[in-house]
Amino acid sequence: MFYIKTHIIKIIFLIMQKYKILSSEVAFPEKVDFYSILNNINNYRNKYIIITNAHSQDIAHRDSSYLNVHHEASLIISDSYLLASAVKFIYSKKIRKVFLGSEIVRIICEFSEKNNIKIGFYGSDSMTLDMLKNNIFKTYPKLDVPYYHSPPFSEDLDDNAIKEIEIINKLNVDVLFIGLGCPKQEKWMYKHAKNINSLTLGVGAAFDFIAKPSEEIPPRLHKLRLGWAYRLYKSPLILLKRYLRDGSLFIYDIVVMKLKKDLK
Repeated sequence: MFYIKTHIIKIIFLIMQKYKILSSEVAFPEKVDFYSILNNINNYRNKYIIITNAHSQDIAHRDSSYLNVHHEASLIISDSYLLASAVKFIYSKKIRKVFLGSEIVRIICEFSEKNNIKIGFYGSDSMTLDMLKNNIFKTYPKLDVPYYHSPPFSEDLDDNAIKEIEIINKLNVDVLFIGLGCPKQEKWMYKHAKNINSLTLGVGAAFDFIAKPSEEIPPRLHKLRLGWAYRLYKSPLILLKRYLRDGSLFIYDIVVMKLKKDLK
């Protein structure tokens, strides 16, 4: 039975939409793909999934050590329509739907509530985490969340991780969401996921969006590829420099990739 389940999973991932964007392959799953993972959660323990965007893809393209983090992931999932636009530009393929990281969290929580799957949250600050818990339980009152932890910023995350992993494993957490921001959360999973008896997912700003729904990108703007503009409007001082620098680098690298592909 295990052999059959494992091969069913491999078949599902083979038919899932994946495209190489710069230096790593990115998937654009549908809800059924998330359900399949959760239905076979035991096959994903000690593994991690990256939720990626243009910023993360460009870091991996320019930093070989971070590219290793991408390559070791069980799956890299886009939560950005900008990456869908890159697929359209490079491969002339249209992506129908892209879920925000916060939507992915909700999809998993909804399914987990109905199927007795235990959820954990690690990251962010304590106030945000408290707000996130309150909003999660309002929507999914029967969701089993035995673990949540906000690591103090003053602590070394690796030192903190050792004792927290022991707690996570004792509580039998099935899915652990990591909200430490990119690329910190991906590097954390790369280093520690193999010791965690859960599937870990790096979801970045999803913690903030669920905690403060007014900050979340409106679905229409997300679909119009304007999520970046909404976040820039909300946090101009924090994001302007990053968007100008990283956005320009990403566009340049995508154009170069397209030209190389066409010249082959």
